[in-house]
Amino acid sequence: MNTNAINKPRWLLLGLLCLIGGLTIVAQDLVERTVCVFDLAPLGNTEQLYSSLCSDTIAIELERLGYTVIANEQVRGNYSGSLQDEPAMLAAAKALGADVAVSGFYVIDGAGIHIGVKAIDIITGLPAVAATESGSAGFEVFDTIDVVSASVAARIREALQPLPASEVVVEREEIRIETTFVEEIVGLGIAMELRLESPDDGAAVLAGDTELGVIADGFLVIKTTEGNRLELVIRRDGYFDRALTISASPRRPTVAAAALVYRSSQQLVATLCMQTPFSLAARYEYFFLNGIVSAGGGLGLAYIPLSYPWSEDSYPQVGFFLNLPVQVRGHFYPLALFAPASGLQPYLALQILGDPYMIFGDIGFSRLAFIANGRVGLGLNLVFGRILVNAEFMVSSPAILALGTTDSANSMLTLSAGAGYRW
Repeated sequence: MNTNAINKPRWLLLGLLCLIGGLTIVAQDLVERTVCVFDLAPLGNTEQLYSSLCSDTIAIELERLGYTVIANEQVRGNYSGSLQDEPAMLAAAKALGADVAVSGFYVIDGAGIHIGVKAIDIITGLPAVAATESGSAGFEVFDTIDVVSASVAARIREALQPLPASEVVVEREEIRIETTFVEEIVGLGIAMELRLESPDDGAAVLAGDTELGVIADGFLVIKTTEGNRLELVIRRDGYFDRALTISASPRRPTVAAAALVYRSSQQLVATLCMQTPFSLAARYEYFFLNGIVSAGGGLGLAYIPLSYPWSEDSYPQVGFFLNLPVQVRGHFYPLALFAPASGLQPYLALQILGDPYMIFGDIGFSRLAFIANGRVGLGLNLVFGRILVNAEFMVSSPAILALGTTDSANSMLTLSAGAGYRW
């Protein structure tokens, strides 16, 4: 019997099956994702001027990268609901035949625009990309939208490749969804939604290095399971991060986070000095090293009468001193080493003061005088957002330099209080 003659049909059949299987795999690899892009929601008092422009530009960039994109006019014609109703938008995208839904928001803040975009894989129901980008508004807003759209589209391209065959593997009490490019692990448990409330619209919420979403209209809904312990960080440009530890529980489905503290780079403080009847000063500070130290300077104006009715040490003549102190200062904020976002910030101050005097009245000596001395003291800032309340106690050294005749060259104590603004 000819064994080769018998085996030959088997080898031909096996080769044919391999060829068919290979062609099937290739066909699966070439299946592209279909994307539905919704208009972006304007937040706060932002006008809806750029809502469709942003979505149209993102759609163009995604189509350029090879995605099948449902026409924006078709999306708008089939969905007229809220641009922040994620379940409704996912249902609309699925009805249009899409397996990826892209939505987002934008906020215009002064001369800047902040754009947040989220891409959700409808097949898994999980966010694939959540990104926030910022740029210039005004005349450059169109360039900003182009740059942000290209950046976001590139991130979506990295996360959502052409759709391969998926398989579900149940292993060690975990549901594991696997594809060639994406692997998401969802622990078994009772699913729930946690509502995180925060006044910081546009802030990103992160779990480790993963961005869960962006706060819009004062909240973000996070999908999790009961009993899950979430280590979250709320992050926004120009503000200190806020860390949160939350245990997901249906008894407490809503968690409120305090407002983020603005990361100031400078401040202006106006003070009233207590050792003379009328003494005003204003100083400017610039912060370094994340608010640990600052440097600055200031000017003042003081009126000092020659005669006090309640004092035996007054000059008998009628008249007054008028001085215009100029100061150079440095500050050290020790609490900023450990709690830079704290609203209570004590500090150590060092100051060099140059104090020119003009004397109005006949008191028998020079009408002009100048004193320079050093000062050291303690102060306290109570910060409420960008507004602060200040109190300070200083000890002056004897005069380093004294020109003219005056009896104010001795060391002295000063107490001041005031208010300021940070930006």
